[in-house]
Amino acid sequence: MRGEVKVLRGARTSDVALLREGRDAILEHEQGWLGLDDVGELYATAAIASNLLGEADQAAALLLRFAAAVHPSWTMAGRWLSAAGDVVRGHDVAQHLEWLREHNFVRAAAILAELADATFDSGTVRTPDGIAGC
Repeated sequence: MRGEVKVLRGARTSDVALLREGRDAILEHEQGWLGLDDVGELYATAAIASNLLGEADQAAALLLRFAAAVHPSWTMAGRWLSAAGDVVRGHDVAQHLEWLREHNFVRAAAILAELADATFDSGTVRTPDGIAGC
């Protein structure tokens, strides 16, 4: 989770180098965490970090890879996929935050809120609405 911490710190401080370093650290170990419960959180964090870096194509590619990598029965991963898609498109994430809080995923709600706030505050490039699977 070292990469995720760097992304969050980079988002909080608008530190582009830290955002990139964190995103790259997450993706460097992608094969190792594909089967973990946190797969959705990690893909979402990497995609949103790419969006914050102004790399809309990278964010879209990660969301597509995310959609292909997770089984539809993985409820939490599906929620993260939907939320990340909304964040990178600049859509409201209130429904996702509400669901996470209702299901006692307090930590996940805090991470999503922080990443979404950083995205909306930064005025970064958004990916197109036509991202399949999001």
